[in-house]
Amino acid sequence: MYFQAGTIQNPEKDGLPEDLHVRCSEKKRNGGFLLPGGQRDPGSHSVLRGNGMSNKKRRRINWNQARNMDVDAWRERQIQMRLTAYLEQRERDFLRDHAEDTDDQLIACVRQRARELHRMPHPLELPGGEYLQQRLGDWRMLARRLGYPPVGKTRGEIVRQNLKEQIAEQFARERRALKAKNQQEKAERQKQEELHITTDNKVASALMGRVQVK
Repeated sequence: MYFQAGTIQNPEKDGLPEDLHVRCSEKKRNGGFLLPGGQRDPGSHSVLRGNGMSNKKRRRINWNQARNMDVDAWRERQIQMRLTAYLEQRERDFLRDHAEDTDDQLIACVRQRARELHRMPHPLELPGGEYLQQRLGDWRMLARRLGYPPVGKTRGEIVRQNLKEQIAEQFARERRALKAKNQQEKAERQKQEELHITTDNKVASALMGRVQVK
């Protein structure tokens, strides 16, 4: 890897090319890029790399940032997968129990939920909401039929976010429990290893004592 050190003021006199390139090893040995005359080049290590931060420290910071981003992305995928699986399972359960229901019976389910919420429910607030939409048609017309104002445009996003937060809390509890379990198992393994080491040392000492007696 090369860095451009700058332009030499007198290339003919110094006998150097106009664009001077210095290897990283030379930069490291000289404490930075030096121009003829001993002047520090403005594109030296402290300027290029920022306040004299070492490459090792910079790599460690970048690695920690990448690791945190990977963990966050993995956690987000896990939560999204659980949310999708929960909604799909809820649809299957409702369809299994109400596949033979009439439209009036399905409307009664929606009316019961509306009474609990004191407003028209969003399909996500109902088990089998997708199936109910397919069977009962336009949701705004159904709301007017039941005597409630139509559902707001942002209601679905709010409901989905609430479900996602609940799943995230459950996921966090499971991760904490798993972490505690792993730490306990690790502590037990360490105790067993220490016990084996102590036993081996005692056996070795006893053998050495017998050898000395002989």
